[in-house]
Amino acid sequence: MLRRLLIGSKLHNKQLSHETMSKPKALAIFASDALSSVAYATEEILLVLAVLSQLAFRYLPPIALCIALLLFTVILSYTHVIRTYPEGGGAYSVAKEFLGPTYGCIIGASLVIDYVLTIAVSISSGTAAITSAFPWLFPYAVYIAVFFIILLTIINLRGISESANLLAYPPYLFILSMLVLIVTGFYRFLSGDLAPNLRPYEEHAANLGNLVFVWILLKAFAGGCTALTGVEAVADGVPSFKEPKESNAIKVLFSLGSLSVILFGGISILAGWTHVLPQHGETLVSQIAEMVFGGRNLMYYILQAATAIILILAANTA
Repeated sequence: MLRRLLIGSKLHNKQLSHETMSKPKALAIFASDALSSVAYATEEILLVLAVLSQLAFRYLPPIALCIALLLFTVILSYTHVIRTYPEGGGAYSVAKEFLGPTYGCIIGASLVIDYVLTIAVSISSGTAAITSAFPWLFPYAVYIAVFFIILLTIINLRGISESANLLAYPPYLFILSMLVLIVTGFYRFLSGDLAPNLRPYEEHAANLGNLVFVWILLKAFAGGCTALTGVEAVADGVPSFKEPKESNAIKVLFSLGSLSVILFGGISILAGWTHVLPQHGETLVSQIAEMVFGGRNLMYYILQAATAIILILAANTA
């Protein structure tokens, strides 16, 4: 009785053909991982560049631009993968056919590990968004994370279509709230109403050698490449789309890429303008939102809620 109440009736394999998604639902489900990555990709760059103090904001724009170009290249590559392998499989199918079964297994194993880590990183980041808005919840962060993992498991056991219905709308709230943040931040900065953070940062750059300096820039680039996380999910999940599967998957992939570049680029620019660096107990997006919206008001909490929800739902991609 309890099992049926939580996860619903059993589904026969023949019902799989009806467990498909339209483009709007697929964008919400498959793109949530990639879109949510923009909530912490810029923060991952600045976590490394923070050692450079104020110089971090000089090197943030070119690193972010390189990542955006790389993301665009990956999107174009996966469109060819979708056309060639409409049955799904993504990078595994490509590596297996052109490089051999051993390399295919290596790629497949790396993707499995990636999806497991996606759950850990996304749930943790979502919990961090919650504790940033409500610091008194910080001691209970682990319990909050475990609760959401269990909740997502139950939702998925109810079937693809039903989970899509439940999880389709929060990602659009995240997209809208992030666009409001970016547009408001741009407007306030261009009108001279958004003052940068004047908090002094400890200077370490003078003590760094050339090789160490280059290594820091490369590590910051690697950290920011978390913005690419989840792009392969669309190519892996082509069979879950409604017909025509390949066409719908490619449209969703391009929509995902465009939104990711806009959101990641916007947050990176705002971080450079506001001069905020990551700090313990509060996310970068939380700091930017507090400055842009003029405090912890209704819009701030809506953004934090939307960010927490999509980060938690990003674990659903796995």
